[in-house]
Amino acid sequence: MPKTEDQFKEAREIRKSEIKDTALDLFARFGYHSTSISKIAKEANMSKGLLYNYYDGKQDLLKDIIMTGFKKLTQLNNNNYETDEDIVQFIEKTIEEVKASPAYWKLYFSLLLQPSVYESIIKDFTELFNNFFSKIVGYFQKKGVKNPVAEVLLLTASLDGVCMNYVSDTDFFPIDDIKEIYIERFKQTFCK
Repeated sequence: MPKTEDQFKEAREIRKSEIKDTALDLFARFGYHSTSISKIAKEANMSKGLLYNYYDGKQDLLKDIIMTGFKKLTQLNNNNYETDEDIVQFIEKTIEEVKASPAYWKLYFSLLLQPSVYESIIKDFTELFNNFFSKIVGYFQKKGVKNPVAEVLLLTASLDGVCMNYVSDTDFFPIDDIKEIYIERFKQTFCK
């Protein structure tokens, strides 16, 4: 029986997700440059030619993986970073997202930490990142912070550090306690 257009789209998205998960695992374990498109296809139980029906190549696949993760984190508040509560929710939702899928985020962070991967994708994500970044800078400007850009970098870098430590050792790292301390310090500093 033929599939409807919606069923076809859903099946295609499910298969793309499976390909991304496979590629993410291989990129993280063996490195981006050491992982061939053939290896990804084999691990995803498909032919190399069929994989090209989903992605133009390894670079296209990498961009989709990174974009998916970045969008998850930057769109947690529907792009709303204007109030104290928006920033607190961003912190909470980021940590909850990482807690929900620690294996994914461990692979994601390890992939981003490969210098050649970072260099190959950074220019493609500048617009998306700048949009996210400028909104949070705007929040800190409204707060009268002396150096809002540095404050955003500190906020996001420390949040990245919390998340990376958690995914490195989910059994030991007390992420819920850290989250509460992190939010309390943020509120003491900025929510006056």
